[in-house]
Amino acid sequence: GAPGEIYLPRKYRAVTAVRTLATASDIDFSDFAMANLCYSPTCLGGGRFPNQDIYLQWRRRTRIGGGWLDAVDVPLSEAFESYIVTLYTDGTYTVVVTSFSTVTQNVLYTAAQQTFDFGSPQATLFWGVQQQGAFNVGTQSQAVT
Repeated sequence: GAPGEIYLPRKYRAVTAVRTLATASDIDFSDFAMANLCYSPTCLGGGRFPNQDIYLQWRRRTRIGGGWLDAVDVPLSEAFESYIVTLYTDGTYTVVVTSFSTVTQNVLYTAAQQTFDFGSPQATLFWGVQQQGAFNVGTQSQAVT
């Protein structure tokens, strides 16, 4: 829908081959413009350095022009490139320890940062990443590193 129509409740009627507009029931619907949200990142992974620093990485996806041609990354299709990385206490992905933004498809989470956030370097890290777009934040992908 048009930008001014997003989130506004509207009434619609679904007409089938055996029903007319007059006999169809009203259905409440609000357009949340889900098609405008960034796709969730993919290929989440990472590794640990001997000093306990953790390297996290991912690949972005795109909503527009997503054909992978000539082994070149897909176009950004957003006005800017930005991600939110969220770190969780465990694999339920419900309790957030910290989150931060980055403009790259990888981050180094140092042992010092882990100690500040968790009290010590972590043997296992539960994390998620989502791309930010001009419209809103996209769906989060989650991983264990």
